[in-house]
Order: sequence, then structure tokens, then C-alpha cells
Amino acid sequence: RSFHVTGVQTCALPIYAELKRQPWWRDSVFTNLVVSEGVVHVWGMVSSTAERDALRIAAERIPGVKRVEDHRTSHPVTLF
Repeated sequence: RSFHVTGVQTCALPIYAELKRQPWWRDSVFTNLVVSEGVVHVWGMVSSTAERDALRIAAERIPGVKRVEDHRTSHPVTLF
């Protein structure tokens, strides 16, 4: 699986590594993490409250993360 890191967000790499270990994680170019002073900002789209909560919990497990601010918008799950 691959993931998208904005700019030089190397401090976001441990968060992406934790997400990749989770069975529910779906890699997406629609999820963007930016970390600033221990605050993780998440942008993109999310399909459920459970998915939103799961990313927050996974990110909070990373040492140095103070909080997660989720700016993602909701969208329905579609099957192709």
C-alpha cells in the first residue's frame, strides 16, 4: 500500500505507518495529514463516524501527538 504525505511532513510518517497496520485502513489520496507542534490535522473524505474515530485513535497512539483535528468531509461509500 502507498500513502500521500504533503510537503516535507516526515513527522507524519509514523502516523501513516500506524494506519497501514490497521485492517480497516484504506489507503487513499483523499486523506492528507499535516502535523504541526504535535497536532495532527486530517483533511479529505471519510465514509463513517467509525472510520473517523479509528484514525483519531490510531494517531493518538503515536508518541508526541497531542491531539487530532479532523477536517474531513463525509461521503457515502460507493461500490464500483
